[in-house]
Amino acid sequence: MSTAQTFLAIGAIFLFSITSLNVNRINVMAVHNGINNQITSDAVNFGRDMSDMVQSYAFQYDNLVATFGGLNDVTSPSHRMTRTTSLGHTFHAVFDVSNEHQLRHGQAGRMITIRVFLEEENDFVEKAEYVTSVVPM
Repeated sequence: MSTAQTFLAIGAIFLFSITSLNVNRINVMAVHNGINNQITSDAVNFGRDMSDMVQSYAFQYDNLVATFGGLNDVTSPSHRMTRTTSLGHTFHAVFDVSNEHQLRHGQAGRMITIRVFLEEENDFVEKAEYVTSVVPM
């Protein structure tokens, strides 16, 4: 085998290795993005469930502050709502309940801000936020 053929074979192996590394990098990025999308989707679904629960308190309006007013500290297990997904991710929801005031549509009610956090190694990352209003029925 001549020197030119040797360099040609080494060049071909080099190009093949670069191509296979790029394909592997694309696969890893696709999996990583898929996991992040699932985490975001789970956080949004948890926030929507919490919003539905808050909305149901329109029929028990007097209990709204007693139930959700103290759930406002993501770092305290007794002051948050928690859900663990089937993939093992732990989400926490906290609620900011406003004072009763006149809402846009003319009725008196309360605004509730729901924030959903993902717990990662004792660190909390906000993943979703809902703002909803509740009026007495």
